[in-house]
Amino acid sequence: MESTVQDTNNNQIKKPHTFTLENRTRGTVTGVEKVISSNDTTINLQTVDGGIQLLGKDFKIKRFSQDEGIITFEGEVESLKYTQVKTAPKNVLKRMFK
Repeated sequence: MESTVQDTNNNQIKKPHTFTLENRTRGTVTGVEKVISSNDTTINLQTVDGGIQLLGKDFKIKRFSQDEGIITFEGEVESLKYTQVKTAPKNVLKRMFK
């Protein structure tokens, strides 16, 4: 899945990433590129903005669409952690001549 789309002027636009949590028991994440791993206590995702780790109890992935970049889950969320931030790769010449 690509993390950008083109607008009507052929400009690259980054797909949005959102995290919505309802009563700590139901959530939706957009901008998801892939599910790295999941079980009943942990969900690890790769999003357009980096990794996300959810910790909790009784997790169940209800829906995942890689084409749309959306995941919906249920379970008791105890913590949410962004594990990395994606950055654009730097130009090699810029790094050499800093």
